[in-house]
Amino acid sequence: VHFPIAFLVLYTVLECIRFERILALPWIRSVRGMLVMLGTVTALLARQAGEFDARQYTGEYVRRAIELHATWANATIAVYGVVALWYALILAEEWGVWGWLLQKLPRLTSAHAWLIVRADRITQNGILMPLAIVGCMLLLVAGALGALVAYGPVADPFVTFIAQKFGFIQ
Repeated sequence: VHFPIAFLVLYTVLECIRFERILALPWIRSVRGMLVMLGTVTALLARQAGEFDARQYTGEYVRRAIELHATWANATIAVYGVVALWYALILAEEWGVWGWLLQKLPRLTSAHAWLIVRADRITQNGILMPLAIVGCMLLLVAGALGALVAYGPVADPFVTFIAQKFGFIQ
């Protein structure tokens, strides 16, 4: 459960770093892409495990917390999934996957060129940074709701704050 969080938070930090010295590193885009793709895939797996694990919980309070946790987790996965898709397109180009695919399906050439140019601009111009920040904020709320389920409403100050905002405690 915690590995997706680590991958996605680290990705967000790297996406928000916009120093020329960092951006000039030849491997930075690949690392960002791998982190967000790994984080998204492992988050999907964690969500499936969570759905299985949620069956053991009973009680209206816990069920409501689990439903909220799942909703916020799904929103997190959706936002990071969009980012992961853009990086997948770019990394597929950098790693030669598109070349192989275009040999098999030559009719994709014009669509490929249009898509790669736009995906490249989006990953280089910092346009994904707001999505990364929104994804991280969703992740924080989903994590707090998960802690609410596992440890109760007084696990830490942020969990208590979220529990109050969602009406679990006064």
